[in-house]
Amino acid sequence: MRIIATTAILIAIATPAYAQETFPEKDFGRWTVYGYANDCWMTTTLEDGVDLKLSPDRNRTDLYFTLRSEAWTSIEKSKRYPIRIEFGSVDEVITGFGSTSENLAPGVGMFLKSPSLAYLPILEKAPTIRFSLNGKPVVTLSLTGSAPAFAYFRQCIKSNMPGDPFASAKADDPFK
Repeated sequence: MRIIATTAILIAIATPAYAQETFPEKDFGRWTVYGYANDCWMTTTLEDGVDLKLSPDRNRTDLYFTLRSEAWTSIEKSKRYPIRIEFGSVDEVITGFGSTSENLAPGVGMFLKSPSLAYLPILEKAPTIRFSLNGKPVVTLSLTGSAPAFAYFRQCIKSNMPGDPFASAKADDPFK
């Protein structure tokens, strides 16, 4: 019995920090927010089976979005797709990269470039978010009632990413 207990303790101690939950998972209506491996995720599954996930990038500047669906069998791995994203005052075409794997539904991942997560407050206040490809709607999602999920998402970001991720990014000037 001591051997089993000792082994369990050693396994727990040996588990790398990146493989452990770093912020408790919580559900907010359709959204789930959690921190994992020093990263934060806000996820939802739509009625048609499309998974939408967003996360800040590691540099705390851009928002990373993924869209996945088992129905999207024509997605090609690493192919570039011009995805139009619209929410609030934001209306941009960004490059989505095709992703396929045995463990995940086909999808696209894309970065919305911004200084210091500047788009997050706009997204929080927007009534909807839309993604389209070549003028064809891909996903339209109402964000009404999502404020508690966004608030928890911000808490997760601040908890998992040292410094103030919402402060304006400043380049270091070695000649000052």
